[in-house]
Amino acid sequence: VIIIMVPISSKVTQWIASKQKKVMKARDNRVELNSEILGSMKVVKLQAWEESFQDRILALRNAELSELYDYLLASSISVMM
Repeated sequence: VIIIMVPISSKVTQWIASKQKKVMKARDNRVELNSEILGSMKVVKLQAWEESFQDRILALRNAELSELYDYLLASSISVMM
């Protein structure tokens, strides 16, 4: 049983690592946009771009949550093994 599980466990670990990289990339994109907005808040307010940036942030947040869901699903599968 152990001989069979070692390669399977290795593949699952690689899968989880790739999912985690995707989560971190999505999170970095969202945080970068938030930092950009906070750094130029005066311009955003003066130009009334709040709604435009809000839509962009929500889109990035939804992408991050989707990747996080996939990562948590992969982690759950790993724990069940």
